[in-house]
Amino acid sequence: MRIVQIGFHDTAGSMFFLSHAINKLTKHKAVSIRFLNDYLRWPTMIEASAYNRSDIRKMLYKADVIHFHIRVKPFFITLRLDPEKIRAKKTLVYYHGSMLRLYGEKLQPQNLECLPNHIATVSTPDLLEFLDEGVEGHWLPVVRPFDDILARYGRSSADLEAMRYFGSKKIVVFGHATTSVQKKGSRAFFQALTNVVRGNPKARASMIINNPWDSAIRKTASFDVSLGTATMFKVQKKGEDAVTYGCGYGLTAVEAGIFSIPIISLFTRSDEERYEKVAGEAPPLVTFMNEEDLTERMFYLAENQKERLRIGRALHTYMRKFHDEQAVVTRYLKLIEGIE
Repeated sequence: MRIVQIGFHDTAGSMFFLSHAINKLTKHKAVSIRFLNDYLRWPTMIEASAYNRSDIRKMLYKADVIHFHIRVKPFFITLRLDPEKIRAKKTLVYYHGSMLRLYGEKLQPQNLECLPNHIATVSTPDLLEFLDEGVEGHWLPVVRPFDDILARYGRSSADLEAMRYFGSKKIVVFGHATTSVQKKGSRAFFQALTNVVRGNPKARASMIINNPWDSAIRKTASFDVSLGTATMFKVQKKGEDAVTYGCGYGLTAVEAGIFSIPIISLFTRSDEERYEKVAGEAPPLVTFMNEEDLTERMFYLAENQKERLRIGRALHTYMRKFHDEQAVVTRYLKLIEGIE
């Protein structure tokens, strides 16, 4: 099969890493086409700016499977696509986070107008609830090459043995990566970090803000505890009361899991139920009820190395099970091969 992943932005690196995994593990041919880069500097295969419109159009016509990321209609208009040629192929749309939660009522009708029979994939299980009635949805975890990232950014067992020989680490680093202070609830973490650092001379804070992904993942590997999301959001659906949702877990949790780093993230009972229903089990996150509870849990983890290691190992096992290359590629091929 020939597979094209196409989007304006490569949200969470989902286009490149999925295409890369397919090429690496199967005989299929997959490419990612990105139109806009941003500060994260995700790797990509095809920068659309290096090609003209007819070149990109030909690439799509060559494909057996086209996976649009978030938006469809702008590509039909800008690239002047023949609707019949595109609809004759296997087509999917990948919906991500805030775009579906906040703009789904406008986004989905446009996508369905262009691709009435597309298969909807979502980056987290909670997003399945935001799909329009009658739309078939599937959770497609964002993929990461666990072994490759560990080899490049992590420490080998020999490195760790050498470090322990010269002296054990006493400082505990709490790290937080955010692309939006408001959306990620970062202020709650900032307040708790202030209290913990003031009250524990061994605790340190490390922030990742506006860093390219390569730098961010390298910095993440140095954390002892990762801080994920700490905010709730309300969504008003037409004709319904506003519903409050937790954030579940995002990419920071996946990448913390690669390095066996425990993560603290707001994870409600409703979130747990969603993951238990879709994945069969909820992730082993450290969650909290309020800012006071958050501070107490951070103090506890700062003092308990064994607990940090236990939670970190459990998180690694969970994230590898769902987000490593082979797991996602197997899930993906079953999905697209089942499309009529």
